[in-house]
Amino acid sequence: KDSKSKEFFAELKVLCKVHHINVVELIGYASGEDHLYLVYEYVQNGSLSEHLHDPLLKGHQPLSWTARTQIATDAARGIEYIHDHTKACYVHRDIKTSNILLDEGLRAKVADFGLVKLVERSDEQDCLATRLVGTPGYLPPESVRELHMTTKSDVYAFGVVLAELITGLRALVRDNKEANKTKSLISTVRANDKCL
Repeated sequence: KDSKSKEFFAELKVLCKVHHINVVELIGYASGEDHLYLVYEYVQNGSLSEHLHDPLLKGHQPLSWTARTQIATDAARGIEYIHDHTKACYVHRDIKTSNILLDEGLRAKVADFGLVKLVERSDEQDCLATRLVGTPGYLPPESVRELHMTTKSDVYAFGVVLAELITGLRALVRDNKEANKTKSLISTVRANDKCL
């Protein structure tokens, strides 16, 4: 409960200050007996993940290349906004296809700010969050080694989202050699790139 409460208040604090067309809009919040609720704008077409991975099973048509490039541009603008155009620097720490929502025109909005970290800007220093959180497959190797996240970590995660948009594969894919193991999409793409 305590961690969920922290995520709730972290998301509430961020979304009260962040307003951009490519960031999901907070409409309000409420609390009940043991429950906390955030009320967002309605984003009709669900998550990007639903449209990329088995879309027909989820009632969606496969995305065209035009739609994919527009979604990538929209998501990039939302991420750039929270990194560079707010008074404080925010590190999202959980950029992934399930946290990019699509509206009725398939325009993307960055969502789920429960893990966001507000970090102070300094002159030449990168914004640094000192706790490693996020989703496997989207975490950059250096963040895992050094146990910290920066805006560069969000950029890496966005690169994984781009790889998913291009390939249609998930961030973690099954290893063809060992059925019960997974590999990151980025390591698969890099291995195939060396063969070209």
